[in-house]
Amino acid sequence: MTWPGLRLEEPKGVDGGDLLVLGHSLGTSAALWDDALPALRERFRVARWEVPGHGDAPAATGAYRVEELTDALVARLDARATEAVHYAGVSIAGCVGLDLCLRHPERVISVAVISSGARVDDPALMRARADTARARGMRPFVESFR
Repeated sequence: MTWPGLRLEEPKGVDGGDLLVLGHSLGTSAALWDDALPALRERFRVARWEVPGHGDAPAATGAYRVEELTDALVARLDARATEAVHYAGVSIAGCVGLDLCLRHPERVISVAVISSGARVDDPALMRARADTARARGMRPFVESFR
């Protein structure tokens, strides 16, 4: 693991409800889910996790793979004695959801993969985006969505 730890918040929601784990896209944070939380917490206990360097999560100290994010998430679930969850993830967190299904199917009750896929962009494009983020921050990406 190349970072101090993936942040997974304490679940909140309906007592006795299944756990729903939510992940966000690169360049956002767990706040991506804020508007949906009231409705989701009526049915589930909800816990959001954050990608390293996003929101309140510690920054990565080096490169990491989707599988490492999945392993970190599973370790957090194990620490809470959580067996199986509903999972929803956007973009990179969707990739984690797919990996969770492939490598830990017994841990998944249901999954929603949003704006993601088994293969997301080509590696050269992702490296160029990472270089831009390191050199100029997130502003170029935010401006591209206006």
